Amino acid sequence: MEVAIVPGRGSNLPQDAVLSVRMGNVRRQAALDSGRPFRFPKPESKEDVVMKFELLAKVGAGFLVLKPDERRPKEYKVSFGAASDISCDVEVKPAEAKARSG
Repeated sequence: MEVAIVPGRGSNLPQDAVLSVRMGNVRRQAALDSGRPFRFPKPESKEDVVMKFELLAKVGAGFLVLKPDERRPKEYKVSFGAASDISCDVEVKPAEAKARSG
């Protein structure tokens, strides 16, 4: 199943927003200006299907530069904007290898 925004038909959505669409336990999201449809698996049920639409607006953006040879966990502070008091602390560490079953 494909879901697409119909351009120019009463759509007053901010073009820098992100649209999130959920059907069952599958969620897809993309920038509105991507122009691409959202693709979902065909519903297995013969009953009505509920789709949830959420419009996400950017509050801020932060960046982090990672060193490729860092092997130990390290904490960073990510600030969302130059003069913004919005920030969060994150920990970055190598992912643990999953044990193989068998």
